[in-house]
Amino acid sequence: MSTNQAESILRKHTEASDVLVGEMYDFNVDLIICDDLSTARAIEFFRKMKGTQPVNSNRILVTCEHFAPPTTLDGAEIQNLIRKKIREWKIDGFHELGRSGIGPVVAVSNSLVKPGMLIVGTDPITGALGGLGCLAVAVGAGDIAALWRTGKIHLMLHETLEVVLEGKKQANIDIVDIALTAIKQLDGVQETKIIELSGKAAQNLNIDDRLELSYFLVESGATSAIIPSSNELLSMLKLPLDDNLTKESATPTLMDYSIQMDAVKPMISLPSGEIISIDEIEETKIDLVIIGGGLGGTIQNLIELDRIIAHNKLHPDVRMVVYPASNDIFVNAAKTGIIERLATAGAVVCAPGRGPEGYGHHGICTKGESVLINSSLNNEGLYGHMQASIHLAGTKVCATSALAGRIVSQTEGL
Repeated sequence: MSTNQAESILRKHTEASDVLVGEMYDFNVDLIICDDLSTARAIEFFRKMKGTQPVNSNRILVTCEHFAPPTTLDGAEIQNLIRKKIREWKIDGFHELGRSGIGPVVAVSNSLVKPGMLIVGTDPITGALGGLGCLAVAVGAGDIAALWRTGKIHLMLHETLEVVLEGKKQANIDIVDIALTAIKQLDGVQETKIIELSGKAAQNLNIDDRLELSYFLVESGATSAIIPSSNELLSMLKLPLDDNLTKESATPTLMDYSIQMDAVKPMISLPSGEIISIDEIEETKIDLVIIGGGLGGTIQNLIELDRIIAHNKLHPDVRMVVYPASNDIFVNAAKTGIIERLATAGAVVCAPGRGPEGYGHHGICTKGESVLINSSLNNEGLYGHMQASIHLAGTKVCATSALAGRIVSQTEGL
């Protein structure tokens, strides 16, 4: 009997004779992604467990993404603690400031990710790698410490919910619009479930779209979101093609959902969390546009931003702050002139990383300001003051709105 993607991956990573929904098992892990903030906590747990050297040092990736660079003494000390331990443990997978970025993006750019892997990490953004045919889940710092000490992790197989993508994404639509449409349609059903995105439209998504879509669904409450591998993906990852690659029937699954990509409109998540189409929003002026932070700073998003912003000027009442998702993306944007054109338009391009997300770094907003972001979270207080209004939309909407001084869709014009 064939299985869904999550069960299939877990079966290949355990010595258990069976893997059943709702049961916990010990699993071997292919890759452990640790961000700077949570790694410091994991090191402390590891010390309390009498750990001396991680048994899986060659599978650990550590990034500097939250304090990039540190703006407080606490942040600097956290990174310094990590540096000392990494040197002591002789871990090659440490990515220092200036050579780092957001974990999943760094992992992909270093060719560390292959479909079928079981990946765990210290941050929900790890779930983005489900978009590349992996089972990728976020766990606590204590779980990471235990994994370092024993080489295995205790996980549960959750129920799988299938979402079929049909049709073709239209030119004025971002993957964020697809994600928000899916989240609105699921209406909370995805919480604690594994989502499997199927259909030819899902298979044909590029790497950046796969990563963003999976991450959005994880941040909406899903345990993981998997887009099964395809020969199109293998080609993009420069891996050998698989003539026997077929979609495995999902057993068991819950009710199925489908998204007609042709019918998706530009969407926006309001400060309240309500998701509506752009054409439903009331007149809303904006003070700050943030590009990046989560996976909003991919090279695809920076190219799209450049296409709209280049040779224009930001609205005089709007400031824009841009955070490339990795140093490789920053260098690419510099070489191709994107950074110069964005700076000429009036944007501030910052160091790669998570930007102001939750920790008060670079570009935070003040009380009463209206903020528009293309990242995956618009929680109160995440980008500064609790009484700022945070709207979330795709890069096209963010770019066009930055020129207009108010929230508009690309199709509305300026």
